[in-house]
Amino acid sequence: MAEPAIVQPLEPVPPAMTELRLAARAACPDGLIDLSRSEPLPIPVADACAERVQEEFMRARLYSPPVGLLLAREAVARYASAATGLDIGADRVAITAGAMQGISISLRALVKPGAEVLVPVPYFHAHPKQVAMLGASPRFVDTRPRQGVLTPDAVERELTSRTGALLLCNPANPAGVVLGREQLEAILAVLPPDVAVIGDEVYAEYLYDGRFTSVLEVAEREGGVREVVAVNTASKTAGMPGWRVGSAVGTPGLAARLAQAAATMNGAPSTPGQLAYATWLDSPPKLDRMAPYRPRARETIEALEGAGLSVRPPQGSYYVWATADTEIGSPERVLDAARATGALVWPGALFGDAQSVRISLSVPRRDLREGVTKLTDSWREVRLRDIPVSRPRR
Repeated sequence: MAEPAIVQPLEPVPPAMTELRLAARAACPDGLIDLSRSEPLPIPVADACAERVQEEFMRARLYSPPVGLLLAREAVARYASAATGLDIGADRVAITAGAMQGISISLRALVKPGAEVLVPVPYFHAHPKQVAMLGASPRFVDTRPRQGVLTPDAVERELTSRTGALLLCNPANPAGVVLGREQLEAILAVLPPDVAVIGDEVYAEYLYDGRFTSVLEVAEREGGVREVVAVNTASKTAGMPGWRVGSAVGTPGLAARLAQAAATMNGAPSTPGQLAYATWLDSPPKLDRMAPYRPRARETIEALEGAGLSVRPPQGSYYVWATADTEIGSPERVLDAARATGALVWPGALFGDAQSVRISLSVPRRDLREGVTKLTDSWREVRLRDIPVSRPRR
């Protein structure tokens, strides 16, 4: 398979996914099978979350401190300590308005204007834009030769005197790769001590097998030689995107700087969201949250490989990342396929690779089967130059 060029995301700016969804829905009046969605399947939410918000609703009249409510910071600290085995206090926690704000304030606090931030490709679609928006430059680290696995050699090749941070999505969205302890230790070992690490760990709860290792654990073994922050969000941990609340847990002394950045960018996070999330974190449901995704992943991979696409089975997240030997992942091709089939995926070009697409498993299983079948038929026809993918729907 020919190695495609890395898509530069800043000039020109590709259409946003919202615009593609609207165009696809307009073209499919009979209904659209949306395999591009990012929300997880529902997770149980205790009545206590709503009760806590109701009991303390008048708190919502007041601004939360930029660093977050103490009760929320304490809940995150307890949850993170249990997950990592570290002794994390509330003084190391900043509550954020979701993971997107967590990444932005981490970049603002840790990276100087004009510096470079290492961004593995494929990347979460917003990461390069967040880096550029704050006056730094994304420097891309190509992981595609190893199917999305970031290696120390690949990182070391891209280090320069301007490198300020590594922005690491682990578990990776979109590729589904999960880096383990030894891999993380090897990557951090090649980074100079003054290079910070920002861990986008929002899918840490979505593992098909094994235990997740946070970059915070690896930093602890380094003896605190570098600044590290791990970002999470209720959108994934609690399955509640609408709460718009998350957390950034950093090495000692970092939370105050994160709060200063938040105060100048977005201000305080949602007070009701913090109350609900703190309550959820203190009594999370006991469940195998990957149970509904395993059969979906198995069936989807089988269909994609049968159509000639290359798929690395995901180790984490609830997506399947599929790569073809032709450009199926440009916004134009994805929209053409949606018009033809009634099924929409997320174009890989928005993640840095126009020969790939991201397929969400967090949809009804019947819709997933139908959508993947229609899309693989279309991609097969394009690859074999049989029938144009833009033919009218029957």
